[in-house]
Amino acid sequence: MRPAEETDDEGNRSGVVVEITFTHTGGGKDWVYVLRDDGTALRWPWPSYGTELPHDLLHYVVETRLGIRRGFWGLVADGVDFGYLSRVADQIDAGVEPDRRPGVKLAELVQVECVLQGLQGDTDADCLRLVRKGCEQHEVPVPRGLTEAAVGLLRAKVRDLAARWQQLAAGRSLVLPYRR
Repeated sequence: MRPAEETDDEGNRSGVVVEITFTHTGGGKDWVYVLRDDGTALRWPWPSYGTELPHDLLHYVVETRLGIRRGFWGLVADGVDFGYLSRVADQIDAGVEPDRRPGVKLAELVQVECVLQGLQGDTDADCLRLVRKGCEQHEVPVPRGLTEAAVGLLRAKVRDLAARWQQLAAGRSLVLPYRR
């Protein structure tokens, strides 16, 4: 079964929805399930961090809030291998030049990793400063529209989703749409 296409109020196609399910197991591993618009189903585990938000869920928040189309989730939706993307994200996070594959543009994934690192700041201004520093170090532009106010809204969305994640009982899931 394919995810449904969404339409606007006038019936125009507003983007294909990729369904992402984050499942909290209450055990040592939580799971991500993905249903791509081509009908391909994927799943992968990650170590459970208890009530802390999974890194892939943080990617979802940043990419959807900032309209980033070719970050982690956009690349997964396009069929890029999760294992490769996970390794590249780890390399970026460690400050190492990421492995490159022909045809896979990583600039927006790098931007998202810089935003995620920047969100560790104490204030919205600190976060923005850290994002700018990270983007400069990785030689990518700061995501378009990322202002101090946008950082504040992003941090609020992260807090909201963290509260939802923390309330999930073992075996329960968050099901979220991703529009390309």
